[in-house]
Amino acid sequence: MNVLETIKFLVNPERMDELLLKEGLPLDTDVRDFAIYCIGEIDLLAEIKILSDEETDNDIIYEKDGIKYICFFDIGHAIDLIENDLELKGKGYSDMVIGDRLIKYRINDA
Repeated sequence: MNVLETIKFLVNPERMDELLLKEGLPLDTDVRDFAIYCIGEIDLLAEIKILSDEETDNDIIYEKDGIKYICFFDIGHAIDLIENDLELKGKGYSDMVIGDRLIKYRINDA
């Protein structure tokens, strides 16, 4: 799964169970304790991994087994940005536009 494919779950948090299942996480997982990490670089097509704050110690860059992970956003923060700060929800924007705005925010403002 890549960043672009993840946007639909962030725009519709009621679908978060689908994301958890895709990532092999238990359905009773509190997503506020997890972040979306990009593998290698932050890009719309970058593959992602959902990692726990406990595992990564909230590091922006996390390495495991020779793989470099870069924190895109905590899941709760990404949802809040879409719904409130960037006001992207319910405006008819495509997942690509929302993903691009999140990436620009992450790179320039976060």
